[in-house]
Amino acid sequence: MVAGVLALHACSRAPIEVPHVEPPRDASVAPDEARPALTADASADREVPRAPHIPAVLPKGVAAWTEPAAIALLATDCRAETSPRGDGASADPLSCTLPFDQSCSYDPCFSKGEDCRAECGRSCQTCDQACVTDCGGCKANCKDDACIKACAAKTGACRQACLLTRDTCSSAGCTEKEKACDALEKRKWRARGCSCKAIHPCIQACFEAKSRCQDRCSKSKDDSCWEKCESPKCKEACSARFGGCDVDYCATSPLEPFQDAR
Repeated sequence: MVAGVLALHACSRAPIEVPHVEPPRDASVAPDEARPALTADASADREVPRAPHIPAVLPKGVAAWTEPAAIALLATDCRAETSPRGDGASADPLSCTLPFDQSCSYDPCFSKGEDCRAECGRSCQTCDQACVTDCGGCKANCKDDACIKACAAKTGACRQACLLTRDTCSSAGCTEKEKACDALEKRKWRARGCSCKAIHPCIQACFEAKSRCQDRCSKSKDDSCWEKCESPKCKEACSARFGGCDVDYCATSPLEPFQDAR
């Protein structure tokens, strides 16, 4: 089988009387035509996969991309990254990613605020990547260290500006959206005459019915039993009974969700 392949390449590429010339590696040529003739050590012709780029890491204590230590590292690697914090909870001042927070009680406006902050982080990442790309193009045209350092300084200022925009977006911008959502939720709650004192017993009955259903399932061999316990019909009935009020506000407590709601 191997001999047949060798013979095929010999016939299709170069007759015996013509000296063999290795064809150039051209992406426009079909793979079989661009590959040199097979030999005993053909494995030597295989391309070695290029190792992935591992970005340089900023030393700890650097608080801005415009600091000398950051600029010096950017002069070496445009794609330098911040040092990992490890806990995932505290905010990294030089990372576009914002730490995620959560509320212990139902609050759709808080969730919208977190979604807004996540979007601010994604916009920052897009901005940051553009700075890195421009840095590579800038340094490619340099002929001395002074030029490279100037490109690094420009990149540091660019990446720091992305962070400032993220901070404005996530603080002032998202806070205003959350406040507007709270005001709207409060108006709807009042307009519909909603009251957790009246709604909570209905929702509590749904939870109790689900618990009884799960108790039965623990003794049943029906695999679909547990799924049936998750039916939303009970909560939907409570919502319809109380004029479309957001009954999730009253799921765990009869206390009113808004301090001055009546």
